[in-house]
Formats: sequence, structure tokens, C-alpha cells
Amino acid sequence: MFGLLYLLNINDLTVKGFNLKDLQTKAAALAGDNLASQEQVNALQSYYALSARADKLNMVAVGNIDYLTVNRSAVAMKITGGRTLRRTDFNFFGFYVAQPPKKFPARRRPDKL
Repeated sequence: MFGLLYLLNINDLTVKGFNLKDLQTKAAALAGDNLASQEQVNALQSYYALSARADKLNMVAVGNIDYLTVNRSAVAMKITGGRTLRRTDFNFFGFYVAQPPKKFPARRRPDKL
């Protein structure tokens, strides 16, 4: 009886060992593929590859860059509905932000006589 259990256990361990060896071989192959892919990505992202592709696309290098400076204190004033717009009526990007209309209290209806 114990001999049979021993043989089944040894058989199970042998099968698991072969499966483990196959998985280790696959993992090593995938690691090699991953390394090759990373090398290919690095080669395509290199400066020389990018500059060659830029030349093929007829791109030119950027020279001096001039930035537009906006004088935030000089905002055009417009009178709308008797109200002058203030600097606070504009958001960070300089767009007008409409203020919600003021709510007036509801009129009370006179009681019916």
C-alpha cells in the first residue's frame, strides 16, 4: 500500500518538475523577446533616428522663440446692461464669465377680496 502511494507521489513530483522546467524555458524566451523589443524601442527613440525622420519630413530646427506677453491690467471695458465689466468677470484665460442673474424676491399676490 505504501509502495503504491510512494510511486504516485514520485510520479506527481516528476510531472510537476517537467512543467516547471517548461515554464522556466518559456519565461527565459519571453525575457529575451522583451529585451529585444526594448532595444528596438530605444533605437527608434534615439536622437539619430528621430533627426533622420525629421529630415525626411522636411522639418526644420526651431530658432529663436518669441513669446507673446499679455498685459493683464489692460482689459477692454464694455458696458452691458448698465454694468461695467471688471477684471474679476474674466477667468484665468481671459474669457468672459457670465454672472448669474440676480434673483429678486417673488412678489406676493394680494389676497383676493
